[in-house]
This record gives sequence, C-alpha cells and structure tokens, in this order.
Amino acid sequence: MADISYGGSFYFGSTNTPGQLAGLISLSMGGIEVNMIETKSLDQADKWKTFLAGFIDGGEVTAKLNWTSAAVTALMTALTGGLYYYKILLPSGSTLTGRALLKKNTPLDLPEDDRDTIDVTLQLSGAQTFTA
Repeated sequence: MADISYGGSFYFGSTNTPGQLAGLISLSMGGIEVNMIETKSLDQADKWKTFLAGFIDGGEVTAKLNWTSAAVTALMTALTGGLYYYKILLPSGSTLTGRALLKKNTPLDLPEDDRDTIDVTLQLSGAQTFTA
C-alpha cells in the first residue's frame, strides 16, 4: 500500500542511538549498487558475457532540513571524519539504520523570501538494516 511521507524523521549521531535532526523537509536515498565482475573468456563456447556479484556500495542519503543551530552544530562536528550512526524513520514505522560518513554539508541556504535550510549528503558505509 502506498504511503505519504508525512511523519518521516532523520536521526544522526556518534552513538548507536542517534539524535533526531528536527525539521526534515525531504530525504532521498541513492541506489544501492552491486559491483559486477565480468567473467567471460575468449575461449568460451558463446559470445554471452557472464558476471559475478562483487562488493556492495550502500550509496548516499541526501536530506534537506529546516535550519536549526543544533543541526548545524551536530553536522559541523561530523565533518572531522569518522563513521556516524544514522536512522531514517518512515511514516509506516519502518526504519533504515546503519553507519555513514558525512560527505557534504551545506550549513546554510538563505533564499530570498523563503525558509533557511541545510543540505546534507551522507555516504553509507557497510551493511544497512531495514526493519519493517
């Protein structure tokens, strides 16, 4: 069944119980990608390529948040590197959790006659867990 995004939340922090970054406007997860390793050989019986599945890249998560000093402080601290914990709470109650590096932080966007926002990109690292 389809669901609307009302009620989604984004959590991020240095412990395995990350704190909520309030004011989530939008969130997008890039595709999880499996590296394909080509296994064809010149002496095989046909011309069809064959493959093995290689390493898995968890992709990226991008989020747009309403500007708050608490969110800016948490994200600026994360720029020093290291793995952080994240949790995405979906309106259905399902969660996506794992570890990530802060790849990009735009700590302030001040458009004319509109709200102030923060743009964040996380590079997911390691296995991610989806709980229905």
